[in-house]
Amino acid sequence: MALCTNCGNELFGGKVCYKCGLRVGGPISAPQPPASTTTQYQTPPQVQQPVQYQPQYQQPVQHQPQYQQPMQYQQKPSSGTNGLAVASLVCAFLIFPLGIVFGHMALNQIKKSNQGGKGLATAGLIISYLALAFVLFAY
Repeated sequence: MALCTNCGNELFGGKVCYKCGLRVGGPISAPQPPASTTTQYQTPPQVQQPVQYQPQYQQPVQHQPQYQQPMQYQQKPSSGTNGLAVASLVCAFLIFPLGIVFGHMALNQIKKSNQGGKGLATAGLIISYLALAFVLFAY
């Protein structure tokens, strides 16, 4: 069992006394202050890590450029509801053959011009075709 020559603390196989910080077994560069009778809290000495555990590369100080999102194509804003789509829905209840014609024309125009009213045209077509089926099976 080894004892520190300065304070008498047990070394437990180490080379530095953790109570007073005296290096045991090596040259003393500066005289160590004598251990006082009051308890002082000291941080343990810094132990340098072996070379294999030290970081080998450092990140560059400059910031990396941020990449932007790719451009996405946006459709033209709609220019309102297509009039033929409204006419298709109205004619589906009154004169269903016109509802079929107006519905197909409205869907074609909506596809080309990006207008609103696709749901109205589709509803007009469905109701018109159901009315046509009802008339064909009724007679």
